[in-house]
Amino acid sequence: MGLSQGAWLAPMAAARDTTIAFLMVVSGGAVTPAEQEIYDDEIKLIDRGFSPAQVGEAIALLRLADDVIRGRAQWEQFESARTRAQAQNWYPLLDRYPVKMPKEDGIWQSGSAEMDFDPRHVWERTTIPTLAIFGLLDKSTPSKESARRLESALRVAGNKTFLIRTFPCADHALWCWPDQNAEWDWGRPAPGWVDFSLNWIEKNARK
Repeated sequence: MGLSQGAWLAPMAAARDTTIAFLMVVSGGAVTPAEQEIYDDEIKLIDRGFSPAQVGEAIALLRLADDVIRGRAQWEQFESARTRAQAQNWYPLLDRYPVKMPKEDGIWQSGSAEMDFDPRHVWERTTIPTLAIFGLLDKSTPSKESARRLESALRVAGNKTFLIRTFPCADHALWCWPDQNAEWDWGRPAPGWVDFSLNWIEKNARK
């Protein structure tokens, strides 16, 4: 079982160890790390009420930072854009990595192999029973796109035993939250997701 970033690792482990009987991934595993990081900041700014134009400016800065790491853009170009962005009220809300890292940090010379890792290439070779669980309200990873890519990759693999289930009220941790105006209420696990998963494993896991 792999949760969030672990959903990238789980199919890699299964590709190396043929004794693994099944895979269960939760809230991740089908988009690249770079895509996930940008999505996280994008949703954060949307939730704070920033306009589409402001969100677009922030995303452009994040993509430029990634291109510096990839070697597609020059540091000076990014530094100039970052200096201008620091005057914007959305800038403090961005994650520190990578956009706020100093020039001396090794991340800028690290290359993009890790952040552009495309898990679909692994999933396209995954034929063991696979269960993928997502939350529709996930603000850390794009659940709809992840589910779409994962299904496509598993079909390419010819996987005959897979199921992708999205819980409509759930977030990244598969918790559901009540109406914010409700009193004396709190978050709780998405109804039925644990029992649903255990039942699937009992039925489909290879003996």
